[in-house]
Amino acid sequence: IGGLNMDSTTSSMRSSSFRGTFAKHLNRRRSYSFASSEASESSPTTSPSGSPTNKHVKFGFDEPIPPSSVAPDHVSTPPSKSNLDLLSSDGVIVVSIFLPIILHRTESQTGSPVWTADWDYENLLSMSTHMRVTRVGTVKWRGWHGNFGQSKDSPESGVPMEERHLVERCLAPFNCVPVWCDVKIFGEAYNGFCKGILWPVFHNVSSVYNYGGVDADGGLDGSKHGDAAPPHPPAESEMSETMSNSSDFSNHYDSDHAAGPIHGDGGRQAHLWSAYTQINKQFSDVIVQHFNEGDLIWIHGFQLLVLPSMLSRKVGRLAKIGLFLHTPFPSSEIFRTLWCREDILRGMLNADQVGFHLYEYARHFLTCCRRLLGLTYGMIPDTHGGHNLAIDTNGRQVTITSIHAGVETPLLKKCLDHSSTAEKVNAIREQFKGKIIMGAIDRLESLKGTPLKILGLERFLDKRPEYREKIVLVQIGISAFERGDDYKTTKAEVISIVERVNSKYPNTVQFQECSESEMRLNQRMALLSAVDIVMISSLRDGFNRLPLEFCVAHQDAVQVGIDNYARAMAGDRSAVMVRPGVCILSEFASSARVMRGSIHINPWKIAEIAHAIECSLSMDVDEHRRRLKYDMEFVKRVTTQRWALAVLLDLKGVKKNTEGQQYSGAGLGLGFRLLGMEKGFNSLDTTQVSKSYRTSHKRLIMLDYGGTIINDSGDKEGLMKFMLSTDKETKRAKIQEELISTLTSLCSDPRNHVFVVSGKERSAITETLGAVPNLGLAAEHGMYYSWPHQATGGSEGGRKWEIMHSGGQDRSWRPTALTIMEVYTSRTHGSYIEQTESKVLWQYKDADPEFGALQSK
Repeated sequence: IGGLNMDSTTSSMRSSSFRGTFAKHLNRRRSYSFASSEASESSPTTSPSGSPTNKHVKFGFDEPIPPSSVAPDHVSTPPSKSNLDLLSSDGVIVVSIFLPIILHRTESQTGSPVWTADWDYENLLSMSTHMRVTRVGTVKWRGWHGNFGQSKDSPESGVPMEERHLVERCLAPFNCVPVWCDVKIFGEAYNGFCKGILWPVFHNVSSVYNYGGVDADGGLDGSKHGDAAPPHPPAESEMSETMSNSSDFSNHYDSDHAAGPIHGDGGRQAHLWSAYTQINKQFSDVIVQHFNEGDLIWIHGFQLLVLPSMLSRKVGRLAKIGLFLHTPFPSSEIFRTLWCREDILRGMLNADQVGFHLYEYARHFLTCCRRLLGLTYGMIPDTHGGHNLAIDTNGRQVTITSIHAGVETPLLKKCLDHSSTAEKVNAIREQFKGKIIMGAIDRLESLKGTPLKILGLERFLDKRPEYREKIVLVQIGISAFERGDDYKTTKAEVISIVERVNSKYPNTVQFQECSESEMRLNQRMALLSAVDIVMISSLRDGFNRLPLEFCVAHQDAVQVGIDNYARAMAGDRSAVMVRPGVCILSEFASSARVMRGSIHINPWKIAEIAHAIECSLSMDVDEHRRRLKYDMEFVKRVTTQRWALAVLLDLKGVKKNTEGQQYSGAGLGLGFRLLGMEKGFNSLDTTQVSKSYRTSHKRLIMLDYGGTIINDSGDKEGLMKFMLSTDKETKRAKIQEELISTLTSLCSDPRNHVFVVSGKERSAITETLGAVPNLGLAAEHGMYYSWPHQATGGSEGGRKWEIMHSGGQDRSWRPTALTIMEVYTSRTHGSYIEQTESKVLWQYKDADPEFGALQSK
């Protein structure tokens, strides 16, 4: 009976003479199993891309996608008898916060508005596909991203309401469906919650000293920094008094209302969270309206993390829902600082597939699920002979995919071949003729590490004076107004460092700030083609296409550079020693895992940046060629289309509602979840139960104790158990009078036989429920039990207890077990020993999950 267990409530009892039905109920065990993916036999089919209603509208390129193409990080499945393919008859709803569309508004000669649209080819989701695609999202016009002006005529207010029907008609040929949101609520959700709270946390940045949160939209607390004092913690006497009454404790700390603007689930941040969920709800309503049975739903971005929960409630049994994050995912130590962390994780886990660009981000997500929700994960077999990484939650398996996206090389080549691009390239080279040109394009926010690369260049010139006046850095800064104070601070710091470096080495850094619309693909490719070295010094970055675009911009220089070098070495004066470009790439950018030929740096180390610049200038042309060749292998193999194909194939392969399993919904609000149940399981019909109860003559009612009739908060219950195990004088929580009254009423009916089942010891359950007449009790999971007719009144009901097994009286094993457990308790922080009459339990559920599990073995 003595032994190790993570949770005493799951301990199994030893069956003996106890009633069969009762024993079967008490001996509860949780069984977890992974379901394999199911595929259907089909052959690859191709069909023209674009809208069926408008033949000249293109989704991108009509380049066919080989069915066997997969991304390198993806675990490919070996050939099998059953092949899974995406067919032209398959439908997919692609959901993103903004549609991949560029809108234009003009006026006709009569003054009426005319709306036109083009694909935003820079957007990852504008790729071509042979599938039936419907795109859902808000529209961005004139850069609108949730900010709002003083009047309805302001372009920052988005599309005028009276012209929305014109925009819908304009988007129809593109199969795009707009989501019309209130501009103020959307601004609070996008700028306030997404950019102000989630963005820093997802990039491993957390500030505990800014009580109003990140300054967005005038400060999350609606005031300027310093206007509000931090909240005071409750006094020790208040804490003690509250702990003495469990119901008061729960009510006091579970309240969603705060006395002032604090950091967390109160004040301004609670308001922003409400706006975030409202926007997700609006997206859900639009998606359901356009959903057809059998469609795949593919959600993108951290702006829609709780959308899977809302969709699961409506179409979860019919749809296969995928969620892909294009940002990093933080470590569990950073993510746990979010007060809404459980809601976000459960929202993501209501999807059938969660995707990331790198396994590093997926690993952080898995760790968060393990540490914060207590879930398990592992590799599960599929029907193709391979294995998929999945999380086991509520009887379901959520597939985890890590596939890095690419770029569309045909589109980039078209930009390079355009006459305007060539003119810009020549202009840049002529402007800095005779100099080595370094280039960088960064948003003006602290996470991009722009000041660090300039400091690295300064360090290089300090050490290598021969390169002074021979090298120039063209630094483009993209305005990031939505970052609030972060943008202003970063811009001021960059300007200050540029001025200082240029005072030492004149004209070394050419800094220029521009808007995002002024640095589109054509301008970007022209700059990347003109520079010899590109530098990316991000401190934490998700998908960054700049290194991939630079590689395409310089692929033609590989052979040209070799030929020119050979001719120049042979004495041909007309030959120019052209070197292929070199990419200096931060190791904290996701593309660093796939761009093997780049020079990887730790941007926090200035000396390493300087050394990388020296290496790029001193390496021979053969090494230049090899490095660029390595990078081109990935760029050519993994396009945007092939990335999407690999992710959607995984999503289509998810098994739902198969012969051996079905889904059932449970929970309210954001707590709603899909439960994977065995086939034939019927959800409880309360109407039928009430009818049967009224007509029956004998009823057996068995009630669980902790977590059912008693609200066992995990933290509070763990604290109480620890206090009881160390201080025998601690008083137990009092049972509410309403509960006692309800149990007494149930037991007073002679047709009812009521039992309360608990894992607690006899003294605990007798003290709380022993005085209820005609109530049966089972303590320590049925090791001790008291029949209903033996309750005769008094403080403990005059109860007589029986024991399930006679061996329970033997306690000779206790000293040895306690000695061993005390050793592990001293070595495992958060663990403690819990003793009852029949068992000695080493409890480690409050310890570090991984370390506790290792110590238990």
